[in-house]
Amino acid sequence: RAWDAFMAHGVHDVERRSVSWSEAAAMHGTTWHPLAQWGSLVRQTTDTWESSVADEFLSADGWRVRPPQQGQLDAAVWPHLARTLAAHSDTDEIFVALWEGHGALVESTSGTGRVFLSSDGQAAAAGGAVLSREISAAPRLKLPNRGFVVFRGTIGELSADDWPLDVPWRDRIAESYGFAPSALSPSIVWSSDQAWVTVSEVDLDSTVVG
Repeated sequence: RAWDAFMAHGVHDVERRSVSWSEAAAMHGTTWHPLAQWGSLVRQTTDTWESSVADEFLSADGWRVRPPQQGQLDAAVWPHLARTLAAHSDTDEIFVALWEGHGALVESTSGTGRVFLSSDGQAAAAGGAVLSREISAAPRLKLPNRGFVVFRGTIGELSADDWPLDVPWRDRIAESYGFAPSALSPSIVWSSDQAWVTVSEVDLDSTVVG
């Protein structure tokens, strides 16, 4: 909101809120449906799907709207999805897969390449991987062109509003440098009875449920 004031005067206290795909579609006179693609809904003219400033748009009432983040379902949405999925399975047990290519998720012989910056933009410290060496060295789930670290858990864990606080891939190292608690959104989640599966492909902006 008040984007012109932000650009002209450097105002950083900007109001933020989440916008659904159907709301974004309404801003452009299009209609959301289950197979809709973000670019079509917002009449995107660029040929990139990256969440960049070039892909943002300004709504008629002054909101600067950013596209969905690639490969990540918003953390606040997961509890709602998980509670819905729980009603479609006879078991609470789930498997959660995280794409191994997320920056600094796993340890590697070449280092994680993660550097934390101070408020003035200077390198403050180099951080380690999110996952321990033992987990990083564990066998992977291998799919075409993708490798995943897999965890076993329960759907109840993802149903909690504060689920990032209790998952084993919570980024505690980033927290130690003053960042808010966070955890990567799962790439793939499925119930142990294979009643359902969710997939957030790392190069796409949507989460598919089947």
